[in-house]
Amino acid sequence: MEPLSALGVAPLVHCSGDVQWNQMLITWVLPMIAERTRDPIEFAEGTIRGDVGYDSPEWIEALQIISDLRTTGVLLEGSGAVDYATMQQLMLQGRAAMTYNGSWLLPHLLAGSPAGEFDLHVAPPPVIDGASRSRPMLVWNGFALPAEAAASRDSVYAFLEYASRPEVDKAVVEGMQAYSPIAESNVAIESEIAQEFLPMLEDGITALDWLWEPEITSEIDNQVQALVKGDTDPASAGKAIQAVAEGLRSSGRSYYP
Repeated sequence: MEPLSALGVAPLVHCSGDVQWNQMLITWVLPMIAERTRDPIEFAEGTIRGDVGYDSPEWIEALQIISDLRTTGVLLEGSGAVDYATMQQLMLQGRAAMTYNGSWLLPHLLAGSPAGEFDLHVAPPPVIDGASRSRPMLVWNGFALPAEAAASRDSVYAFLEYASRPEVDKAVVEGMQAYSPIAESNVAIESEIAQEFLPMLEDGITALDWLWEPEITSEIDNQVQALVKGDTDPASAGKAIQAVAEGLRSSGRSYYP
């Protein structure tokens, strides 16, 4: 932090003002904490079933780390009110050295107008104490068929078989410059900066926020924003999320009643 502070630059900015991005801070930190003792996906599913509380030691530690980002000055002051577009401008202006986001942000930063010399690179999420590796979020688009398809299912199966052929998949990557779950296809990615994402795919996992009920995700977003603003503490944030989970279970609206 010291070299950056001497330049008037914060190490990190997050767009907590757009509340829906706050769950990403949890999906950065929590998997590394959970993985000390179990699989992170199993841990996330355990919270939904009620086997683990959202006020458990693992959750409180994750929330504490997020709180510490603010109190130690790692996170740019005022990040609690920064929206997605402003986050990009703060980076391009040299006000912040890093943001935690995904490959979808890269085209926007490359198309932006930096205020000065701008050397853009990609790095895996910073590792917390006691973790052996970071666990970037890994998400793909998918296909689904209705139980009673109106058209021939055979034609759909034929398309999926064709689209999943290695040579076809590689051609799609080459044309769209979009990443593929078939690792060998990604050699067709041309941008040197975009290629820096590729090693992260090996440690990537399903984004935990895809697993929780929408009400839980919404409460996580709100509580993390409050932490970034300094309006709550980790224990209170965990209790608030747990209260929503208990309400869902008592009303039969949880994924695992």
